[in-house]
Amino acid sequence: MMPLNMFKKRYRSLAGFAATAIVSIALLFCAAIGILRFNDSVRVRQLDLIRSSVQKAVIHCYSLEGSYPSNLGYLQQNYGLLLDKSHYVYDYRIFAANVSPDIFIFRKT
Repeated sequence: MMPLNMFKKRYRSLAGFAATAIVSIALLFCAAIGILRFNDSVRVRQLDLIRSSVQKAVIHCYSLEGSYPSNLGYLQQNYGLLLDKSHYVYDYRIFAANVSPDIFIFRKT
């Protein structure tokens, strides 16, 4: 038979281990949520920067040539615009050469 004192020590060590495990799991869970939120904010920021760079290239073309480009390929060839078509979908819709085009950019999933 185990002495009562030894039983209390073993119970305390198990309780301490369980408390440490619970706190560790909670911290890992919070860290994972933080990383996912950070990743989402980075993706949103990336998309905003890409939209901004395409819009600036379009406006730059219009200011130099007096008309909006007919497609994004023109901006790639003549203005050095780089498009990441492996990760993004670009939708460029132009109505007329003197009307600002609609530009839609979506991240591929």
